[in-house]
Amino acid sequence: MVNSQQPRTCLSGALSRIALAVFATVMFLDYLMRGGWPPEWLDRRHERQIVIERLQPVGGWAALQRDCDTLALQYRDGDFIWFPRIDTNTISPDLAGISYTNALPPAISALKPRNVTFNSPAARQRDAAMRHDFRTLNGEAQFAVFRFWIFGKPNTDGHVMPYLGLEVVSGTNADGYTPHPSMGGAKGNRYDTYRKITNGIYEIY
Repeated sequence: MVNSQQPRTCLSGALSRIALAVFATVMFLDYLMRGGWPPEWLDRRHERQIVIERLQPVGGWAALQRDCDTLALQYRDGDFIWFPRIDTNTISPDLAGISYTNALPPAISALKPRNVTFNSPAARQRDAAMRHDFRTLNGEAQFAVFRFWIFGKPNTDGHVMPYLGLEVVSGTNADGYTPHPSMGGAKGNRYDTYRKITNGIYEIY
């Protein structure tokens, strides 16, 4: 006697698999339409590769450190924020007149940063005193810190371009330094953690 249930079971299983495949396809397309592709890890891997490609022709990480050391000596008592697409800088009074077009040395310029923040030891001491930051007052303020915002864009078109930047320290007693997370901001404009690239240079993301 032929078992009539077997064809029905096979057909039911096939229909279930087709329905599951259709559902998975719809969910994936919705994910893509909402800006889910490429995923953050793939974006960041691409960003890291671009940073390396920009630095290699001008001497790599060592050249970036030298350029930062040069600027740190030049502006040892001040601080500044550099922007490439505006006519003026937000800078401290003692740095008024700095050329925002020509102020960046070759390795820093090669990064094509969205902005550069510099805090000298003296500026960090003043800021730490106002905030009662005794860790900085007792040691960390003996060196300068550069922060480069290179990549990052908040969700404006359905896709967040993840933040990627660098911090470079220049000066003495910097071995124990670790970058601090940024203070708030939308995803794509902020960083939460870091990874050490080489002595004195950290990736922030």
